[in-house]
Amino acid sequence: MAWVYDHAHNKIDLLAGYSGLDSAMRAAGEGEGGTSNDVKIYLMKNSKSQNYVFKLKHHYIYLIKISNGDSYYEAGVGVKKDQNGNVYNHQLSKSEMDQVDLNAEEDYWWTRDGFDDFGSD
Repeated sequence: MAWVYDHAHNKIDLLAGYSGLDSAMRAAGEGEGGTSNDVKIYLMKNSKSQNYVFKLKHHYIYLIKISNGDSYYEAGVGVKKDQNGNVYNHQLSKSEMDQVDLNAEEDYWWTRDGFDDFGSD
């Protein structure tokens, strides 16, 4: 989660912006939506293995889902550093999300504002 905190703020902020726009449209009577606080960052659990590790493209990853309720973004973050010393990270395509989501369930989550504290409900 520390890696996600350091590297995913732009995606979190983007979804928060969409949520804020939806909220403004709803207030104007033109749409439905939530607030930027509706953005949640999930650590997904592998329902098949009952742990938090998934395998994608020959990498063992943690699956992170950033969602504002209506739309979401998923990324894989390597469990260990690669041989080159870098942490593997990959934004999942729609087909990869469909494949991984078969065994993924939302478990721990943080709000955008509470992400600094790494708390969960």
